[in-house]
Parts: sequence; C-alpha cells; structure tokens
Amino acid sequence: MGLNFSTMSRLANDAYRKGADFFIFGGDLVNGYTASTDDFRMQFRGWKEAMAGFWRSNAVYPAMGNHEALLKAYPDARLDKWPYETDSAEAIFAEQFFNPLNGPDPADSRRPTYKENLYHFQYGHVLCIAFNNNYWYTNHDKEETYGGSPEGYMMEDQLEWIEEILEQAESDPTIRYILLYAQEPVFPCGGHVKDAMWYNGDNNVKAYAKEEVSGQVVPAGEGIIDVRNRFWKAIAQSSKVAAVLTGDEHCYHRTLIDSTTPVGMPASDDTDGDGILDQYSPNPDFTNPTWHITAGTAGAPYYAREDTPWQPAAFSSQIGYCLFKASKNRISMSFLSITGQEVDYVKDLMAIK
Repeated sequence: MGLNFSTMSRLANDAYRKGADFFIFGGDLVNGYTASTDDFRMQFRGWKEAMAGFWRSNAVYPAMGNHEALLKAYPDARLDKWPYETDSAEAIFAEQFFNPLNGPDPADSRRPTYKENLYHFQYGHVLCIAFNNNYWYTNHDKEETYGGSPEGYMMEDQLEWIEEILEQAESDPTIRYILLYAQEPVFPCGGHVKDAMWYNGDNNVKAYAKEEVSGQVVPAGEGIIDVRNRFWKAIAQSSKVAAVLTGDEHCYHRTLIDSTTPVGMPASDDTDGDGILDQYSPNPDFTNPTWHITAGTAGAPYYAREDTPWQPAAFSSQIGYCLFKASKNRISMSFLSITGQEVDYVKDLMAIK
C-alpha cells in the first residue's frame, strides 16, 4: 500500500505500550506521487490501518510531507492537482483526517487550503504546532515557469501565522512547552542537504505565482534561506519552544541551533551575488538555543551523514521514534529503536535555554 506497514505498526504499538497520550507524525505517511485520487485515498487507508493499534483509543495528528503528493503530471513538470478545492493534495488530506480547523486562510484565494494541514492544539501545558513546508507543490526548477512552491518552502502567510501563534503562546501562562513539527528538515544533515530548507545554500529557490492582471509568473516570496532564517528567528525568540521536529531524511539526528551555529546569512555570505552562499555565518537573531530533531525512521531506506555547516550532537540510522515526557519541571526526549534500545536521550530539552 505504499508504506512499510509492519514497521509503522510496531512503532505505533510500542508507543502505546509505553503510555504515549498522543502521536504526532511529520508527514510522508504514504508513497504518494500519484495522479489518481482513488489511489491516494487507498494509500491513506493503509496508513490508518497501520496506526490502528494506537489510534483506536489515542489521538494521532499527522502533517503533510513531500510524499503526500497528488499530481497533474506532464513530461516536464509535476504540479499540485486541481481543482484545488476538491482534488489538490491539501484537499484530499483534509478529507482523510480530522485535524483542528484553526489554520489560516491563504492570502491568495486561488491557492489550495491550509485547513487541517496547518494547525495547532494544546495538550495540558504543551502546545503542538503542525506547519507545512510541502504546500502547493511544483517540482523544483519548474516553479518559475508554471508557478507553485518548491519542496521545503513556506509562504509569507504561513510565516505570519506561525509568528502570531508563537507570540501569543509566549504570554500564555497555560503553555509551558512548544513543539513544532513538519516534514522537511530546517537544518538537514543526511540525505536531503540538496533540498529541504537548505538546497546547498541556494537562496534563488522560491515560490512563484501568476499575477492576475499581467498574467506574468513572478516570485511569490523571498529566497528559501531568507525564509528559513525568518522562520527560525521566530522559533529562537520564543523561550518556550522545546524542539522543532522534522522527518524526510531516513535517519535520526539532533542538532542544537543557536547564535553561534554557522547557518548562513544571504546578505553577507553571498559574496559574488549569484544567490548561492559562499560562506556560513551565524545568525545573531537566534537568541534562544533550540533543538532541531529529525526522525525519518519509520522504515524507509537508510541515509548516511552528509557534510553541513552545522554539526549534529547525535546521529543514527536505526528505525525508531521519539518519545517525549512533559512535567511541570522539564520535558525529556528519548529516541527509541524498534529493537527496544534507547539510542539517544535528553533529560530536559529546555536546559539549554
């Protein structure tokens, strides 16, 4: 059915046995990349059945990944399927799940919905925010021709929504910890350094849209490195974000991002003006240190470590999942392998603040 049914079932069942109250899943539920809405729905049915042992009594909150792709396919391009209201990947995703409806409306009504693929919920004193960096997909290098958004990108309206939610949470006494989750790594380390939210430092990558009056396809936002830096600035200005969780890379890694991490600043690091970073400066706006955790480890083929300006504190190719435990005084994280090994453990994700 386009997924590793056995592995996913075992991980979900183990999380249930260990007392997990709910399950957040950062995308790539299915194989996707299909032009058939019926096929797309059937793949989701398989994933739901894999999660049934957990889901029958506990909540599951999925986000969209790059494999949640329902397409209009052409010899030279793959575009999010239309009509967007009924046949887009976003529309079918919303049809298949019952996620919160508190996401924003798109700034451009011609685009697909954000409902149920961009949302937040609070459980006790933990706020979880599902964001979507696989929205309105067009395969890379074709956005400028046809419009759409490359893998890993976030539109202006989504950034504004996240900034608003984090600002509100900062002054909310009922919220002690925040977890954000999506598919594409903000700081990839193995397998997707060439894309995700990095593209090997190529800030030319961006979304495009057709102007209604002129009909010209024009940029619909800043370059992806600027977008990434703006997103992480919002993260780093919050004192409550415990971690940003991603998948996509078929490995586990945990990386501390702070004001000393070499992340790249387009304004100063693109020394020859071609849009590609030539050096990697730290960002002084990343004031609150925050963990970036990737766990794309639910059964897909393994990815190895790649060279990046930032260095992970932990890295593993084992199949497994992250288990978080929140109390009044701390929020801990264990990465547990499918064989029962505790591969990585952080006693308090907030201790580095």
